[in-house]
Amino acid sequence: MTYPTPDANGTISWNEAVMLAWENADVFSRFAADYGHMYGERIDLGEFEAFYCEVVVNAIADLVFS
Repeated sequence: MTYPTPDANGTISWNEAVMLAWENADVFSRFAADYGHMYGERIDLGEFEAFYCEVVVNAIADLVFS
């Protein structure tokens, strides 16, 4: 998937966010828990990027410091 282009409000569709989260199992499981209730809504791309980075950094930290 190519990187999504946000609309004028800086949001992407829920479906686009699912496709981005699907690329990483850790992110997808957290996405389902944190964003699953927002089906059909628009998601702020900046907020989603911060969420994605937090999950990935935590997964890396678990590998390094466990």
